Amino acid sequence: MSCFTLTHLQAQQTISYCTPTYNYDCEFGSEINDFVLSGENGTIINDLATGCSGGYDDRTTSGDTITLAQGGYYVAKISTDAENNDVALWIDFDNNGTFDETEKIGEGALIDGSLVDIQLSIPESATEGIHRMRARCF
Repeated sequence: MSCFTLTHLQAQQTISYCTPTYNYDCEFGSEINDFVLSGENGTIINDLATGCSGGYDDRTTSGDTITLAQGGYYVAKISTDAENNDVALWIDFDNNGTFDETEKIGEGALIDGSLVDIQLSIPESATEGIHRMRARCF
């Protein structure tokens, strides 16, 4: 099983990503409040109580990275302040600046204020290298 580094939070200067737009921003609590993901070799993303930042929070400047393995299974622990929300996660494996449906690695339902386990599956065919991840409530 080969590993690759996932840049959930580390900017890639050569790729331009779109900024999602939201109709309600923070009005209905549709933000990710907590996000925890443990990877290989002790790497972890541990963003707690981030609150709402206007609907979209670009965390690329924090410098956190996580290493995930091709064919690996992981559990992201995610919470929201909304009564009912769904969440989906993608990794831009081909680094084309677009989070394609084929790059979705997990999705699930969130419950107001509770850390919910969201199962993530990294394809065996995932390209090794540095990639960006997006988690989005809807």
